[in-house]
Amino acid sequence: MKKTQEAAFMGAASYYELSPEYSLDQTDTDKALAKLQTFVNTYPDSEYFEEANLMAKELTTKQEKKAFEIARQFNKIGEFDYTFLTPAVSAFENFVSDYPGSVYREAALFYKFEAATRMALNSLQRLKPQRIEEAMAAYATLKKQFPETAYAKEAEKWLKKIDKESQNFTELSK
Repeated sequence: MKKTQEAAFMGAASYYELSPEYSLDQTDTDKALAKLQTFVNTYPDSEYFEEANLMAKELTTKQEKKAFEIARQFNKIGEFDYTFLTPAVSAFENFVSDYPGSVYREAALFYKFEAATRMALNSLQRLKPQRIEEAMAAYATLKKQFPETAYAKEAEKWLKKIDKESQNFTELSK
């Protein structure tokens, strides 16, 4: 039985070793996580249990970082090509939903607000009211979840821009 546990752990560990850096295809990371999860579920009393959990945590963090960086890339490209702002907002929404306990959560909420604000500011007139509202909601979520956010200064700058745009839009529609 002990050798079976060891063999199962070593098999999972070999997949762990195949996992590439976060910026590359994560197929091997997915396989490693599946193998580690199977090991942990099958042998909860194993001497390798703690090590397997640490490996799984590291791999999950790698997947989080990849998802976060993809969303950030959409946002960065959106500075120059506004068509990328919609996928940026969606990618940050998906990230926050998929990784609720992530260390990148605060940054993801800020960047979602930033992307939503840029999208509102550069929208067609008919789309502005809804997009302004969405940007304001993104700001409210950031402030609610992180009242002392590290992004406070930058968020306030974007908030002023969206407030001004909201006032201009309200005046134009009167």
